[in-house]
Amino acid sequence: MFTTASSKMEGLVSLKIDDLLFPQTELIARLHHCHVVLLLGYCSECQGKHAERLLIFEYLPNGNLRDCLDGAPGKESMDWGTRVGIALGAARGLEYLHEATAPRILHRDVKSRNILLDEKWRAKITDLGMAKRLRTDHFPAAPVLQQECRVLSAILHQSMLLLEGLLLSQTYSVLGWFF
Repeated sequence: MFTTASSKMEGLVSLKIDDLLFPQTELIARLHHCHVVLLLGYCSECQGKHAERLLIFEYLPNGNLRDCLDGAPGKESMDWGTRVGIALGAARGLEYLHEATAPRILHRDVKSRNILLDEKWRAKITDLGMAKRLRTDHFPAAPVLQQECRVLSAILHQSMLLLEGLLLSQTYSVLGWFF
């Protein structure tokens, strides 16, 4: 049985907001991986001109990686093995999003605050609000467009490697490089 956490969004009724939010929620709901936070439910309720939207996620008791690295009150410090496990888990979660989903998903906001930790200190990727579906259709395109797509793909890949490197740097810098 899951303990849950929720994210509440309030605002004016807007079909445009729901048109944008529902596909994103549907995308997140289809993700099932041990290193991606699980969306358990979604509710959108309108009363007149006021709307409330609620996303229900699994609860991860150890909070986010950034707070753990900063030594937030009530957070125990992590040993080297735990840190390596977190880094590998985050990398596996990103690999799943980028390579194993259909369509592939680009997170676009990878940072230590968007990596949550469960009761066993396993990393789980969260906050896919800025995520972008990568096109998978194979339409005939002009050679120039195909070249631009290859260049953009290489740039995105390099950017993700840089972000993962920064995340690893944050994870290890708190421990120190000297033993």
